[in-house]
Amino acid sequence: RIKRVFAWVYRYDLNRYAGRTIFSFKVSPTAAETAADGAPAPRKFCGDRFGQSARLDYPGKVKSEDELKADVEKQKAALGSYEGPALDSFGGLAGSGEKFDLKKTGFFHTGLVGPDRHVLVDPEGNAFFQLGVCGIANTDDFTLVKGREDIYEWLPSAKDTTFTTAWREGHPSWGIFSFQIANWIRKFGKPYSFEEWTGQVVDRLRAWGFNSAGAFGPESATMRARNLPYVTFLPGGKHEGVAYLPDKVGASDLIDPFGPGTADGLDKAFSGAVAKNAGDPLLIGYFLGNEQHFELLPKMIAAYKASKVAAKAKLVDILAAEYGDIARFNAAWQPAKPFAAFDDLRETPLFITTDAAAADMHKFFQLYLDTYYSLIRTTFKKYDPNHLLIGSRWTPGTANNEDVVRIGGNYLDVISINYYTYGIEKDFLKKVYDWSGGRPMLLSEWYYGSTEQIGRASCRDRV
Repeated sequence: RIKRVFAWVYRYDLNRYAGRTIFSFKVSPTAAETAADGAPAPRKFCGDRFGQSARLDYPGKVKSEDELKADVEKQKAALGSYEGPALDSFGGLAGSGEKFDLKKTGFFHTGLVGPDRHVLVDPEGNAFFQLGVCGIANTDDFTLVKGREDIYEWLPSAKDTTFTTAWREGHPSWGIFSFQIANWIRKFGKPYSFEEWTGQVVDRLRAWGFNSAGAFGPESATMRARNLPYVTFLPGGKHEGVAYLPDKVGASDLIDPFGPGTADGLDKAFSGAVAKNAGDPLLIGYFLGNEQHFELLPKMIAAYKASKVAAKAKLVDILAAEYGDIARFNAAWQPAKPFAAFDDLRETPLFITTDAAAADMHKFFQLYLDTYYSLIRTTFKKYDPNHLLIGSRWTPGTANNEDVVRIGGNYLDVISINYYTYGIEKDFLKKVYDWSGGRPMLLSEWYYGSTEQIGRASCRDRV
């Protein structure tokens, strides 16, 4: 089934537009929209034929198909070509391998220039500064038009084959349309091709100085033919036999390394998805997950039921072995109601309210991290000895947890941080680097915004 879910997102610069109303909504026509004789005035569309607001004008708004077509050559001229040092076929600094005595392995790997300057080294053995773009995709620009046809100035008929590729999966009957793709079709005078579009993306990125695809990007045949390096993730989703914690931990599902079938299930998953890419020279490395908030685990695991989560069962076993007597445990943890036996802990949420409880969970947290990272690395290297493990894309909050960074650093080739901050915090980054044991660091996601373009309301009388 197709879920009719919509999101309306805009940015508002309060200083630039102080005193002005940018967006307004109403549910009935005003007098200005009604003719003098009481008849409805000509209908005002919300969206024009190009998918823009039909009721607002602004710089850069497309006014005609000829303008779109003329923009092809304008964009080429504006784009120009790459200006910079000579690069090898992978985008590395040509000649730097020989200059800095770097190794050529046929795969991306890490190296040192001098005693302590980490560099990424490309398959040709040259220094490679990865500057990639996350999410190379159309970012799901389709919108549901079925049942809302009257708000658009134009939609192609189902029989108009010119715009077949602008309908989701080529099915007009679904009623899900992309004006962005329709404009691409108008602009280039041909059916939309994702492969051709990704080729255009590579040309643009390289002209701007980018040399790779970041996370969440496609691996199109065209991108491979253009020799664009990329990163990817370890096999995602729920794998048969692998135990997972019940909740997403941050933005990722997280395995329970204590699950009785987890090691075998992970081995099976990696034997397929990881092994097939072991010989790919364009692949830089694998992320373990995205923004895994390990620092939340002590409270989460203590609250689970052992019948559902192997990690909780492991915790209770450790507590029983350490304290031996339930009275000693009650004295240390001080539960609201004393437990009669250690088995009573298994299905009951445990709350960390004392120093002793915090110390116990700290030790268990370290055990979890070491078990998790060692299992991932051992299984991964079994099927792919050639590529890098490039971390969990920690948020700065997670990267500020010493246990996570120290233990992760024991098993990762590169540590990665999704670094959304207002500036480069050298002291923080140095601290994380030191905690990791001196692992190379990748800032795996970041951006800066601009208010030069603001959100454009496509309709002011319908929400």
